[in-house]
Amino acid sequence: MAKHDEIQVNRIKEITCTACKLVIDITPYKPLAKEHCPECSASFQVPGQIGQYVLFKRIAAGAMGSVYTAYDEVLARQVALKIVSAPPSKDDDLYQGALREARVQASINHPNVAQVYAMSEDMGQPYIIMELIDGGSVLDLIRASEAGGVGEVRALQIAIDTAGGLFAAQKLGLMHRDIKPGNLLLDRDGRAKLIDFGLAERTSKQVEGKVLGSPYYMPPEIAKGKTSDHRADIYSLGASLYHMLVGQPPFKFKGDTPRDCVLRRFKMDPPDPCDANPAVHQETGQLVTHMMAIEPEQRPADYPSLIRTMRQTAALIQRDQATPAAQPEEDPLAALSDAVRKRR
Repeated sequence: MAKHDEIQVNRIKEITCTACKLVIDITPYKPLAKEHCPECSASFQVPGQIGQYVLFKRIAAGAMGSVYTAYDEVLARQVALKIVSAPPSKDDDLYQGALREARVQASINHPNVAQVYAMSEDMGQPYIIMELIDGGSVLDLIRASEAGGVGEVRALQIAIDTAGGLFAAQKLGLMHRDIKPGNLLLDRDGRAKLIDFGLAERTSKQVEGKVLGSPYYMPPEIAKGKTSDHRADIYSLGASLYHMLVGQPPFKFKGDTPRDCVLRRFKMDPPDPCDANPAVHQETGQLVTHMMAIEPEQRPADYPSLIRTMRQTAALIQRDQATPAAQPEEDPLAALSDAVRKRR
């Protein structure tokens, strides 16, 4: 057994190099470290094991724990394993939070919500077994964009996918409470999937005095600790859409603290992405400001109408992009003068 980044893993004795097929004794190596084949120098990740799962590399880390790519030896499939930071007991808030997250996410059956398969424990470490989504996060997509933002139609499609997942959660009386680009993963087909339901609450539940979620995408009512409903998630989705279009979160300026960013949303109108990125269509800008209205009653009332509007907006932009620019009409007098000059 070995320790890696505060988690306990069982050692694996040997692996076969995928490049030259050499059987390598990996007992001297640190689990989850990067090494090279002694025969052909091909790089490989030293695996470790928890239960029936062979761990390869960490792909995400947060307050609740770390997520690893893994292989399920029993069912012969790739999965993601979220290993909860070691709680002292099952009564611990961290453990109970992980259990609540697993139950909430597992209860939602929708293509735009990452699947939770099970929750288990090994060596005193609770972990959640989830669908492996290996296309990176929307935040990664934004950071990789040389233009400073995601293409407009692409951003709208991600928002449509997310709204579909949120609507499925709402049907079960749930809201996510932490919608942000980092919590939206992309599969190999580019479809967005919601993760991290650790802050999820019943929409009817009053959460007075609690400020939960990410400050850059937080709706005013949650920042004030007031009761909220699904329109709080619509606000955060609008803020995430703004980030995709502009390349940075709304209300964020150089030198700001997160607190500055939160307070500014009480004093300023919702920002129009068209002002920061003139390439954004007016219809998309109006959609974002509608979603980010200060008062929940002024936002889109429900997910079906929001999804319908986003689809119409995306279709309009696609038609606009497909229509060739009109050529200016030729001036007959100018053409005649040009012909005379050529004769001379």
